[in-house]
Amino acid sequence: GALRNLDTVDKQTAPLPYESASDGDWDSPATWLNNGVQNLPNTASIVNASIPIDWNIVETSNDIKSPDRDITLLGLISKSGKLTMSKPLPSIQDENNSGHGLRITHYLELDGNIDLVGESQLVQDENCILDEDSGGYIERDQQGIANSFNYNYWTSFVGPISGNTANRGTGVASSNVNFTIGSELEDGTSSSSPGSINFNTPYTWADSGVTSPIKISTYWLYKFNGTDNDYDSWVAIDQNSALLPGEGYTMKGTSGSVALSTQQNYVFKGKPYNGDFTLPIVAGNDRLIGNPYPSAMDADEFIKDNIKETINSKVGRNAKNVFNGALYFWDHFGQINTHILKQYVGGYATYTLMGGAKAISNDIRINASGATGTKIPQRYIPLNQGFFVIAALDGTTVGTTPTIDGGNIEFKNSQRVFQRESIASSVFMKTAKSKKHTFSIAVKSLVDNRSKIWLEFISPEGYHRQLLVGKDENASNYFDIGYDAQIADINAEDMYWNVGGSNLVIQAVNNFDEKQELPLGLKVEKDGLVNIKIDSLANIDSNVKLYIKDSLTGETYNIKNQPFEMNLEAGDYDDRFVLVFQPKLLSVNEVSLNEGIRVIVGQQNSEIKVIKIVDTEISDISLYNYLGQVITTWNTGLSKRQIFLPTYTSSGVYILKINTKDGSISKKIIIKETPF
Repeated sequence: GALRNLDTVDKQTAPLPYESASDGDWDSPATWLNNGVQNLPNTASIVNASIPIDWNIVETSNDIKSPDRDITLLGLISKSGKLTMSKPLPSIQDENNSGHGLRITHYLELDGNIDLVGESQLVQDENCILDEDSGGYIERDQQGIANSFNYNYWTSFVGPISGNTANRGTGVASSNVNFTIGSELEDGTSSSSPGSINFNTPYTWADSGVTSPIKISTYWLYKFNGTDNDYDSWVAIDQNSALLPGEGYTMKGTSGSVALSTQQNYVFKGKPYNGDFTLPIVAGNDRLIGNPYPSAMDADEFIKDNIKETINSKVGRNAKNVFNGALYFWDHFGQINTHILKQYVGGYATYTLMGGAKAISNDIRINASGATGTKIPQRYIPLNQGFFVIAALDGTTVGTTPTIDGGNIEFKNSQRVFQRESIASSVFMKTAKSKKHTFSIAVKSLVDNRSKIWLEFISPEGYHRQLLVGKDENASNYFDIGYDAQIADINAEDMYWNVGGSNLVIQAVNNFDEKQELPLGLKVEKDGLVNIKIDSLANIDSNVKLYIKDSLTGETYNIKNQPFEMNLEAGDYDDRFVLVFQPKLLSVNEVSLNEGIRVIVGQQNSEIKVIKIVDTEISDISLYNYLGQVITTWNTGLSKRQIFLPTYTSSGVYILKINTKDGSISKKIIIKETPF
């Protein structure tokens, strides 16, 4: 081609790639080669100065610190040196740093290292590869409970450091080799200088308190892949056991009986896991797995990738249902300072596409103390967070009963997202420190406008259970895989949604109409008082009424402002109690017309309230004085269950005559004074 109409010809540089020239800050011109004749990588576009260019390819051989923003690149070739992703000074330069996101859309060769400070994360897009020949590493902190009597469930987002730093990349994607706890985990007590960990076998190894180096007892390291009633499926491992990418493990803390609010900082260092890969699960088994990426993982996308499309819901993407569509997160929240299993205080918090329900201490294998967790799992799963999936459905469901096939659990780059834990939508199951960061960038929209109701049950023995029901257009009144969740840890005293004989902790339906009825199941081990109350509401109109219906008596109890309470004998109640959205009307065969229509004079005597609890149609209502003279007649607006009749009469005794399709009744009322 020929250049025309040019008076001068400047030095031509093709930014393929941009090359670093010296140590320094990303936005410093001195950091980059040819800085005087080209825009710096990922800086302002000449078309729109408010949007950084994100199609850059960058090659680094120096120590470079990130700017005060996220970085997006088409490709990164890290030949040597360190790229530090961090909120710049004067922000705290440790695990409390709010961090930034590094997103790479196509290609990463990592022969240097990337330090993800604080909440910084590495996201690689779908089809983006990490070159197999990469000999470098990333490092990133994560915190767990320091108390050595309490568990966290973990996995690793890095494997062993491998590859050849002397050669250029091969273009072959990394194979994600197995990890070991001892190789990839370091003591992060000092974030800037991580150290070794002292592993040993005694179960009390870490109980003496804070030590340097920190101690971890391998006695409490386990993985799980088996049926939920087989305690022997907890397989003991140690720091040298090979674990598959995405496989989860249990680990207790490092510092004896310190407060549960005390956290231990760990550093994970190694070759980052990347790309699409699978982890097998056999039909009928539970498996402990975790988020295997150096970024948050979208739980909704993960669920959708592992269930198939149903008649009602079009969200599933898999050819089969690999697991039952729910995620179960262990929350060990009670400070008992014991290693005795039956005295543990904890339970499984649950998440589906409908939302989350917090844990309760009621697993039959632990101390079912009735204590409840404070953390509700949300849409984004933090780095290293372990959780259970279950390739089975217990009980008998009807309607859209799915088949759970087992197979390969699918992890995909498309499930990855940059989401900080200090945002309420990303919860690591630990006792969280208060983080008060001000972020310079917008996070992904987290608005969920669906209506949700959380109920809480308190049993005669004092056990608690939180249930969630929500409204979603993809759901039905049958079991909806991906939206409904069976209880993982039902107790001798408990409450659950009873859907076709299946016991659910989370249920989704497609309406909260007045005719909707949601059956509850109750288990009561000891005679006494049961309590059902509203724990929380989201996007529920203030006019919506909530009732517990007793199907045995036909009575309904408004729980909007006070709990439902009833003394029950020990036993199972699977078909007696129902959550409804209007009080039940009794038939004229169940209650007389006179008893089925109640009349109340308002406190200010300017209003007469007619409450209809019998199923009849009111045609008109007339107010008479004691001489039999008609004062007022109402013949419109009488179809509601609660009717409000304005009246401005003087003090005296009156007769209210109510005509219905089933006959007429009269009620004597007293109006003490006129409000006007």
